[in-house]
Amino acid sequence: MTMLSTHRRGAHCAFGGLFLVLSLSLCAASKSAAPAAPTDRVVELTPLVVEGAKFYVPLEPGWKVAEVPGFRVYSHGSGATKRIMDELQVVREAVGLVWGDERLLRQLVSVVVCDNEPEFLRWANVSPAAFDRLTRAIRTPSGLVLVLDGGDDTVHRAVGRAYVHGLLEGSGMPRWLQEGLAAIINSAELQGDRLIVGKINFDPRDAVSMDELRGLSMTAAFATTPVGGRTADSVRVGNVNAPGSDPVLINNRGEAVEILVDGVPPTFGELRKAVEEELDRRHDRRTQAQGDAEFTGYLRDSIVMDLEKLFDPKTEETVRWRMNAWAFLHLGLFGHQNRYRPALAAFVQMLQENPGRSPTELFKEAFGEAPGRFELRMRSYAEGGNYVALNFKLDRPFEPATPVLESLPEANVLLLKARLYGATGRRAEARDFLRRGYAEPSNRVPDYVAAYAQLLRQSDRPQALEVLEAADQKGRLNHDGRCLQAELRLEKFTAQNPRLTPGELSLVLDPLFAALNQGDVSEHLFVLIGRAWQTSATPPTDGQLNALRLGLRYYPESSRLGEMLRQFEHKG
Repeated sequence: MTMLSTHRRGAHCAFGGLFLVLSLSLCAASKSAAPAAPTDRVVELTPLVVEGAKFYVPLEPGWKVAEVPGFRVYSHGSGATKRIMDELQVVREAVGLVWGDERLLRQLVSVVVCDNEPEFLRWANVSPAAFDRLTRAIRTPSGLVLVLDGGDDTVHRAVGRAYVHGLLEGSGMPRWLQEGLAAIINSAELQGDRLIVGKINFDPRDAVSMDELRGLSMTAAFATTPVGGRTADSVRVGNVNAPGSDPVLINNRGEAVEILVDGVPPTFGELRKAVEEELDRRHDRRTQAQGDAEFTGYLRDSIVMDLEKLFDPKTEETVRWRMNAWAFLHLGLFGHQNRYRPALAAFVQMLQENPGRSPTELFKEAFGEAPGRFELRMRSYAEGGNYVALNFKLDRPFEPATPVLESLPEANVLLLKARLYGATGRRAEARDFLRRGYAEPSNRVPDYVAAYAQLLRQSDRPQALEVLEAADQKGRLNHDGRCLQAELRLEKFTAQNPRLTPGELSLVLDPLFAALNQGDVSEHLFVLIGRAWQTSATPPTDGQLNALRLGLRYYPESSRLGEMLRQFEHKG
């Protein structure tokens, strides 16, 4: 398979405001980027003296934390951490270039690098029988968390896919489209001052099909191995080789494939053992998610999925489904000199505009051919075909920042674990973690206070406000804590009187503007500012409305902020 590099040019086209990939594919203007200079930034943590271990459930010791642009990584310090973070930073750079939407990159993503599979299964709440035991993207109230099995040698090749999936969650895109985009962007690769998106890392072992391997295995099983030397017999797989030659396999494209085991032509015994190991490897690849798997090798060994099943949102997510989604989108975007891009763009647009129609029927209209014919093209494409990947010229070479790990207090691990447990259906255990931890005064750092108050809010809102007010007096409120404090104050005041007095309005707005000055630009914060003014006895001035105008700059599609601003401007 040959990769041809070219400059792509792009302008915005939309699928729910996000799908710029097709714009890059269909339009023509230069795309260049100047990545921000990477700088190491270690999290500043308040030293904690953790006493009274009776308050804690057993936790894994030795966790450390560091930050690089866009990510906060938690790790035991394993060697896999740097490879994982290098890969994530490259993929993040690719997301910024492909989408051009800073909102996707503004959020700080937490990355938990577990030491081994048992620890990963426990943290991510994954079944030991699950086909994907490498990565999980978990959406928590405080943001996206990636949980990874750092003990797997291939996990760094899979982390970008999980990251992109987490960013696309809630985008409204079909599942197959999200999967294809995640796999394609996960392939991002730095080459000096260029970043290539869409490259396929061809595995030379996949030049031989599964059927050919089975035939070779059968030949080796029935062959006689000469004593003390290399074989002089022939291998019969499709073609008969001349007697006296080393084993040679002719693949289904008529190409001779050299067979070596440990660098030398094998005896038949060595050949049979090597073939059996390769068959086992490919069987595992068909049933388990692996970080270094590519759709090319997979589709050579497996049957292409019916497009009707691929597009069906009810189809179970398996390795086969993932590989077919990747292959379909890769062929549509990059294959055969980009001939399918216009049809793919039309298909995606038709899916958006006709949610009640069959995707298969829309495919026929967009592509002008039956799904079965395109399925054959996918199989042929996997066997070997030319493609044109996206090639971005950077203003300067991009160097991923190196995470500098610092020791992490046990209370921070407790908080992170509670968030993950709560987001993966183990809410009772999550509540128990937070309650036990809050009983120790030294744990009451800003992040913990905000999380504990969020928990109390579900059952005892007055007590949640008391916790926040006490923390505020000691200067222990973060952005989330200030927003929650303002929201609970607003509820308390309006329950007593529908209209806020100037003093009450100030008590509601002060923590919100403090959070805004500290860098919190969440949509929820701007909505709370608008709600406070809606209940105020005194309408806001035009200058004060600049806060809502700022919110609309960040969230131009927010109907709630737009309606609030129109109401105030109309009254003014």
